[in-house]
Amino acid sequence: MSSNPQPTVNDCLHRDFTASVQVHCLKDSGQFQANIRITCAQCTTPFGFVGVPFGLNLHGVAQGLDGEGRFAIQPISSPPV
Repeated sequence: MSSNPQPTVNDCLHRDFTASVQVHCLKDSGQFQANIRITCAQCTTPFGFVGVPFGLNLHGVAQGLDGEGRFAIQPISSPPV
């Protein structure tokens, strides 16, 4: 039996992905945030969001240094913030 080793980051073509979404209620502000992580399923390289600034934006979009996207969200029935 031969085993198929996982490709290294340099060898991987990044064609298969895993993604996770976590939704949080920020108790201090009463606002909501969706955190999204995308990773290559083969070599486990994290992906970041192009053109999105690093940090935290309670009224928009930002990303962490690990590439996690942080999106301010709200119920569609709520008035715009």
